[in-house]
Amino acid sequence: MRIEVEVCPGYWIEMDPRDLYDEHQITLAEHLVAGTVDVTKLDGTYWWTFDLTQQAKEINIIPDPE
Repeated sequence: MRIEVEVCPGYWIEMDPRDLYDEHQITLAEHLVAGTVDVTKLDGTYWWTFDLTQQAKEINIIPDPE
C-alpha cells in the first residue's frame, strides 16, 4: 500500500508512514507494526506530518495492485 497526503487542495504526495504522527506523536509506522490501527479504515483520516506546527492532513490509501 502507498500513503498519500494532501499538502494543498488537490495536490497529493506520497508519504512514508514514519513521517506521519497521531495526536500523541506516535508514528503511523509504529501503529501499523503494533496492529493498533485498522488499515481498511485509514483512508480519509487525518495525521500530522513531520512539521507539527501545521494542521493534521488527510491521508489517502492506495492499495497495492493485485
